[in-house]
Amino acid sequence: MPGAGHGADGATPHGAVRWVTFAPRMTGTENTPPTSTLDVDATLRWVVVAFRALSWLWMLGLVITALVTDEGVRPAVATIAIVLATVWTALTALMAASRRLANPVFVGTDAVVGLLIGGASWAADAERFFHGGMPMSAILVVAFAFGLRGALPLSVVIAAEQFLIQIGEPGGLSGAIGSVVFPIFAIVIGVAFDTLRRNEELRVEAERRLVLEQRERARHAERADLANRLHDSLLQTLQVIRTDADDTEQVRYLARRQERELRHTIDEFRSPHRNSFRAALLTAADTIEDTYRVEVDVVIRDDAEMDDRLEAVVEAAREALTNSAKHSGADRIDMYAEAGSAEVQVFVRDRGKGFDLSNGPGGGGLEHSLASRVAAVGGEVRVSTAPDEGTEVAIRLGAET
Repeated sequence: MPGAGHGADGATPHGAVRWVTFAPRMTGTENTPPTSTLDVDATLRWVVVAFRALSWLWMLGLVITALVTDEGVRPAVATIAIVLATVWTALTALMAASRRLANPVFVGTDAVVGLLIGGASWAADAERFFHGGMPMSAILVVAFAFGLRGALPLSVVIAAEQFLIQIGEPGGLSGAIGSVVFPIFAIVIGVAFDTLRRNEELRVEAERRLVLEQRERARHAERADLANRLHDSLLQTLQVIRTDADDTEQVRYLARRQERELRHTIDEFRSPHRNSFRAALLTAADTIEDTYRVEVDVVIRDDAEMDDRLEAVVEAAREALTNSAKHSGADRIDMYAEAGSAEVQVFVRDRGKGFDLSNGPGGGGLEHSLASRVAAVGGEVRVSTAPDEGTEVAIRLGAET
């Protein structure tokens, strides 16, 4: 046994050595789908893109109508305006996809493009304005980047542009007055964007505080649990030891049991695993100690999360401990275990009377019984024993492939 004068693959002082090997079992793995959280900025970003796309469609329809029905329109200016709108709409989608929609250079250029498209109808001598919703979409971009404080000034500039253009047209007073729609739109959108972001910040802060509160409660619960365990086990055991001080065997047993319980408690608080391989082995050893009143000296290196394969190893170790406690005549059993990423090993050794491996307890069935427990999970079992030389059982489980 490693740690007791033996290597995992080295020779042992026992007379008979036999390995029983099985091929590993192939199993699949399950992928857990990733989870996602709500991102308000992502939602608003694509709202801006969707509004711009609809504004472009609106403008495209108006430009086509102007080119077909308006004999006085300048086709070159109208064509340049729709090409600019098309290119800028595509660029807006690219900036949104790369999370750069709030880039100050892009936002400033976008405002200029909005103003140019807003004045294209006047430059083309069109009877009706064909800019559609493109100037409004420019306000939406600024609202995304800077909120109301950025959207409102731009809306005033666009409204002033449209007022000056339309006031000079015959009967354009009503259209000029209608330019107030741009500041109104900016106020509504700016307040909406600012409110959504502020609520998102409040939600994130509330979640952060909730997590901190949950951690604090969990910390208090762990402390209370530890205090309860110490009270229920340590204090009661000390009281029993005090009343039975003359019974040395009983005192020794109670002290040993209390040592195990404290070790379990410490291991549980240290272990990152919810269902620990180390804890399962210690529980098996404790059961043997309480049942047969023998000492099981346990050394375990590393730990792992329990699964079906490790469950088979624990059961095989339990059976080896039981066999030693019942048949070896030794008052102490050693168990050493390693739970590495590539391999799991468990060694159970006693310094008892041993037996002839071909005619051991149960008609020589110990080795076969242990091997059958790990056969389905791809393990190997070695039993080393000889009369008057004790018994060592080695269980090895390779990494699952």
